[in-house]
Amino acid sequence: ELTVHVELDRQRLLLFLGDAFVKEFRVGVGKESTPTPRGRFVVKKKQENPDWTRPQDGKVLLAGDPANELGSVWIHIANEEHPEHYGIHGTNRPETVGSACSQGCVRLTNAEASEIYWWVRGSSNAGPATKVLLN
Repeated sequence: ELTVHVELDRQRLLLFLGDAFVKEFRVGVGKESTPTPRGRFVVKKKQENPDWTRPQDGKVLLAGDPANELGSVWIHIANEEHPEHYGIHGTNRPETVGSACSQGCVRLTNAEASEIYWWVRGSSNAGPATKVLLN
């Protein structure tokens, strides 16, 4: 079973198959004013070329719009406390990866987000959803 561990303080995402370490990625995490929540999450759904509703003003930015910060993929993660608004995604600003830069999401380069997209399983697919630990 694949598990995603995000070490917020180190700004790293690690993939594990069972107890075996698979790969590590550098990530962007929530900035001080909009921190990434800690806890246990699961992947709810996945989307390629996502539209983005900007939280500041509710404006919808279509996939491909240069201002759409979600990049190439959106992996929605949720738990009881945070059922919406958090995810793992690509970015149109790859220079921000490795910093506290987001509005609470976990941000990767588009290429690395697309790689993780194919590793994880959403709750609507056959089998259990991938677990995501944010700590």
